[in-house]
Amino acid sequence: MPCRYDSDDYARDTRAELDKLTRLLCEACTIGAPNSGKSAADYSDELKNWWAKHQKWDEHRREQEQEQLRRKKLYAKALSKLTDEEKELLGIKHE
Repeated sequence: MPCRYDSDDYARDTRAELDKLTRLLCEACTIGAPNSGKSAADYSDELKNWWAKHQKWDEHRREQEQEQLRRKKLYAKALSKLTDEEKELLGIKHE
C-alpha cells in the first residue's frame, strides 16, 4: 500500500497540517534534487523528525499487512480441511 497521510480523525485535517506536509515534501525534493549539492544531512530537524515517525508508521503498517495475509492463508488452510457439510454446519459459505 502506498504512503499516504493518515490521521485518527480525518475531520481534523486542517489546511495548516496540509501546508506543513507540503512544505516538508518540498524541502525533501529540493535537497534531494540532482546537482543540488545537498544531502539528507541538510534536512531541517522538523523533516528529520517527521521522516523518523513516518518510517515507524510504515513499518507498523507493513507488519499489519503481513499479519492479515498470514491470517488469510491460515483461514484458507483451515477451510480446506472441512467438508462442505461441515462448513454448512458452521455457517460458513462455500468458497
